[in-house]
This record gives sequence, C-alpha cells and structure tokens, in this order.
Amino acid sequence: MFPFRLCRPRSSGFTLIELLVVVAIIALLAAILFPVFSRARENARRTSCLSNLKQIGLATIQYAQDYDERLPTRASGNLDLHLKIQPYAKSRQVFTCPSQSTHTRKATGDPEEPLPAGGANAYYSYAYSFILADSGAAVSGGGHMAFVQEPSRRLLVGETRGMVDRVVPTGCAKDGERLFEPAIRHLEGTNVLFYDGHTKWYQQNHVGLQCGPGTATFSAARMVGTFWNPTASSP
Repeated sequence: MFPFRLCRPRSSGFTLIELLVVVAIIALLAAILFPVFSRARENARRTSCLSNLKQIGLATIQYAQDYDERLPTRASGNLDLHLKIQPYAKSRQVFTCPSQSTHTRKATGDPEEPLPAGGANAYYSYAYSFILADSGAAVSGGGHMAFVQEPSRRLLVGETRGMVDRVVPTGCAKDGERLFEPAIRHLEGTNVLFYDGHTKWYQQNHVGLQCGPGTATFSAARMVGTFWNPTASSP
C-alpha cells in the first residue's frame, strides 16, 4: 500500500498577471471618467458665474431705478461696477468668477501681473459694456434705459481678463490691452449679461463676441453687429 499523503490547499491570492489586469482596468476607467468629472465641475462653475451675473444685473437695475432709470456711465470717471452697485449687490463675492485662476491689477499692461497680497483693492471678474459706458449718449440717451434698442441682444456686463471697468469684443483692443476683451474661462466660452437681465454662455468664436473689420482699437464702429451694438438682424 502507498503511504497516505496530506494535500495542502491551494493559495487563493491573485497572481501577478491578474493584478496587472486589474490595475490596467482601473487606469482605463480613470482616463475615461476624469475628463467627465472635470467637465462637470466646470459646468458647475459656469452656472455659478451665470448666477453672479444675474445678481449683478438685478443690482444694476435697482441702481437705475434710484437714478431716474439711468444706468451708470463714465461721466464721473472710471465705471467700476463693484463700487457703483455694491449697496445693491450686498456682497463682493458676486463680482468674482469661480473659474478665474489669475487675479490681475486694474491697469493696462501685462494681464498676468498679480495683485499684491491682501491689497485693499479686491479683484473682480466682470466689467461694463464699452458702448454703454463711453457712448451712452448715442446708444441709450445718456444711459437712459428707455432709449436702448435690442435689449435682449445687447451686452450689459461681460467677463474680462483683467481688472478693468469696461469690456470690448475680441479683436478690438491692441496687444497690450487684451485684458479688456472677454475672458474665455468656461469650456472655451464666456458668460454674458444682457440689457434685459437674462444671462447666457457663448462659445468664444460666436459672431456676437468678435470685433468687426478695421484697425482702430476700441472703435464703436467696429462693434456694430455684435452684442455691444446689435442691429435688427445681427448678431
């Protein structure tokens, strides 16, 4: 007779190949899901920014009601929304876009020039329409709300790259003053507050955000047919 032998139970652990397969699957899922999570996060920030603009619009309308239905203009100097409508907005947070990654000085020049730490002038992300601020008499009767044409397609406030008091269409500023142009912060697009109070996101190449032909910078004529100075058919 053969001697009786005890059989050891086989180990139930993973082999190296099995571990590598699991790691590869996890890496593949991460590569698929991370962009989705990133886009979802940016969508949430875009919605928060739209909410900021909506509150700015309501505060601006309240300001106008206290000033015989006239909107702020540059007649008395710089048109800084965070100063003009602060009593109506009640919060400085609404002037800051959650997607703004760099905070800049309120000055022309390098748009990446950082603010001093703890400075008295807190940064902000939004600015008033150049047309309504500097050409209000021609477009809106000196800022009077009743004179504005195409209010649902006329920009009132937009996102800017730097701390400036006005915003112009893309291509209307010279190289050293690009901080006056719309900031493209949200999924290759930007948010806009219109004169009638509604807000909307647009891709950066939308015709309403692009300056017309010509070489003159900050030219109101080059803004005809854009969100700054819409016509009956454009944008």
